[in-house]
Amino acid sequence: MTDKNSVIKFLMAGDLETADALIQKADMNFEKSDMDPIVKSLKEKVRLKNSRGDIRSANRLSRRRLALEDFIAGGLAPGRIPKVMIPEGYCGKILMVSLTGGVADGILCIRSGDEWHREILKTAEEEIMDLGFTASVVSPLGGALIRFNDGDAIEIHGGSDDFGECDKKAAAAMIKDAFPGKDVMIRS
Repeated sequence: MTDKNSVIKFLMAGDLETADALIQKADMNFEKSDMDPIVKSLKEKVRLKNSRGDIRSANRLSRRRLALEDFIAGGLAPGRIPKVMIPEGYCGKILMVSLTGGVADGILCIRSGDEWHREILKTAEEEIMDLGFTASVVSPLGGALIRFNDGDAIEIHGGSDDFGECDKKAAAAMIKDAFPGKDVMIRS
């Protein structure tokens, strides 16, 4: 039999997928007061990491805290995983990834923000883990380069030396959904 303390250990570790499965199996109910100490602990850890200059760890813990707060508010929801994470005006590398396994199985995402495609993959893996989807594997489906041109155009071109070229038509459609006012063009 699963008790609340067992579930709380998984919540504290950021393994929301296992915690959710145990909660469902045991038909358990949690009060906000059960979760408040975990959220408070994560906030304090973020503060400490930031004060020590460990920004990457602080960002990861912040993501875990936000994921836990979302979990408390509405349960585990893979639909909260952003499909596209590209900052407005970005010029650089993107990586298309798929999530397989766990409750996030079958989700396709585009990520950006690092100098190398393999670093984008590492960051995406950390993000998915931090969001509590510990049973999901993040797999690269290829990369490209993206550039926001002056005006309302976004250009996709090239590929990845590490992972090959992504399906640019699929990437263009996903990016168009994320930036509806922009024209998305594929350049060879």
